[in-house]
Amino acid sequence: MKTNVLLYCVLTAFCFGTWPIIMKASGLKPGVAAFILTTVTLIIVFIPFINEIRNGESGNLTGRALKLGLMVGLLNGLGTVLFQKAIVAAEDMSKSYIIILVSQLPVAAINSMIFLGEPFTIKKLAGFIAAGITIFLLA
Repeated sequence: MKTNVLLYCVLTAFCFGTWPIIMKASGLKPGVAAFILTTVTLIIVFIPFINEIRNGESGNLTGRALKLGLMVGLLNGLGTVLFQKAIVAAEDMSKSYIIILVSQLPVAAINSMIFLGEPFTIKKLAGFIAAGITIFLLA
């Protein structure tokens, strides 16, 4: 793995591993928390968005790409609200958050096979089994 990719992964893990805990500590209700999260996120991503548009680096803006982008926005919005509900309701945040994270692994692997044509491998099967065991032990 390239060094900058690994660095992005580690920094992403830090951000996504930290903000839910801080949001839980805030005591905000799910709708308010989701709104604040989304609004601040929009402000932050607006800068690279403008730079990409200005530099002609917006990618392949076909009808299919835009439809998929809208579907992703819908999924992210629903996921954000549901995630906020989950962390507000969680009695043990460390268990609930890990269950959410681990549950994403097989979902992402299956979707990468469907949408990106990535192969199904024995390693992925082992990962699905490990994820299932982790969820079972934490639930």
